[in-house]
Amino acid sequence: MKLAITSDTHFGDPMCTLVKNDHTGQPILGPKYLEFRERVGQDNDFLILVGDILDFSLASYQEVYQAAKVFFVQIQKDRIARSVVYVPGNHDFDIWHTVEHEVNVIYQIRNELPPRRFRMSVPAVFDLRTKPACPVFSLPGVTRRSPTAPFPYGGLFLDQITVPEEREINFVFAYPNVYLVTDDESVLITHGQYLEPYWSMTREWAQRILGEDLSSDPIPTLHDLVALNFPLCQLACAGVGQAGPLTKVIQQIQQDVKKNRVDNVKKYLNRLDNALDEEVFRFKGISGPIKEGLSDLLCNQVKKQIISELERSRDTRYRTDFPSSEDEERRFWTFMKASVREIEQLNLEHGCNIPRPTAVIFGHTHRPIAWGSETHLAPAPPTIPEGRPIPLFNTGGWLDRDDGKGGIEFCGAEIISYADGRFNSERVG
Repeated sequence: MKLAITSDTHFGDPMCTLVKNDHTGQPILGPKYLEFRERVGQDNDFLILVGDILDFSLASYQEVYQAAKVFFVQIQKDRIARSVVYVPGNHDFDIWHTVEHEVNVIYQIRNELPPRRFRMSVPAVFDLRTKPACPVFSLPGVTRRSPTAPFPYGGLFLDQITVPEEREINFVFAYPNVYLVTDDESVLITHGQYLEPYWSMTREWAQRILGEDLSSDPIPTLHDLVALNFPLCQLACAGVGQAGPLTKVIQQIQQDVKKNRVDNVKKYLNRLDNALDEEVFRFKGISGPIKEGLSDLLCNQVKKQIISELERSRDTRYRTDFPSSEDEERRFWTFMKASVREIEQLNLEHGCNIPRPTAVIFGHTHRPIAWGSETHLAPAPPTIPEGRPIPLFNTGGWLDRDDGKGGIEFCGAEIISYADGRFNSERVG
């Protein structure tokens, strides 16, 4: 078995280094593609793409898919891999929504069957042990086409993005986790967005406000974690990227917040305050001064809380110490415990015999951490029985960024591979 893992290509982002627009605005291969091809190698059995591959939050569907097609057709020509395992992140969460909709709604109706509920979490499992407990690659709970088929899964919409007449590439989707087990390691592979406040706040606030009425455990299942955070994830992914004139404004706000510039945010919050005042004054039966007092009290408290959170927040991207704050570590272990619950269910229902993760590979921050580097550990809380820290490895990212001096820089991508019974790392940049 030969596989390679990378993430954060961000097709559609003008700072992407694997696909660029030429002088006519048409997407072409970017300056880092040749290094990608050299490091990732040829004839991989699987290329695992760990989130933020397509960037719907920055560009239209048309622009994003045109850029992605350039890349996928080229890796097809270069015989990079036979199968792609696509694990969506936050910038391409809409991919997972599309897959769920195709499988559980469109496919069902096409076959004159009632739609099914979304599964929310569909793990992929690689069992690379000498004595595997399950197939070398499986999507537990997903019906295989045939035990002897070269591609037992797939056949979904993204297969059509490549060239049918040439070497076939099979696209398989998992979310939010891949579990890779060898004789020596049990590795959890995920994008990592649920460790950040925005992408997990719906569940956290719903639990705080609704309490026992939510009927959700303090430690959620991955199904509940994905489902409860679905609304804001969908909004900030494709919802923002397809909002026309609003898209540019929101992007600027995002950039301001990342640089701790909150003046524009304060301006918009003050306008929100005024708009709410106008709406409150429409109510009858309450005197004007009381209405204004109630409105100001509510808005001022909300504004203070939002500004306070923004001013003390740290941008996740390009940090080497993520997760490190108390809140980040709490979210990390919430996610880990939810993943362990899923592993226990896989072991019980499908006989996978997956051990608890001994390492985590993620993306999201664009700051590479090579496999084998023991410098970045997530400290284990007392509630984890083994009590061992977990090493964290990061696939980096394929974007240039503003270096703060009027130029651009490339922070680096990490291609983590597995072949001949061992892991390896290849750095680009």
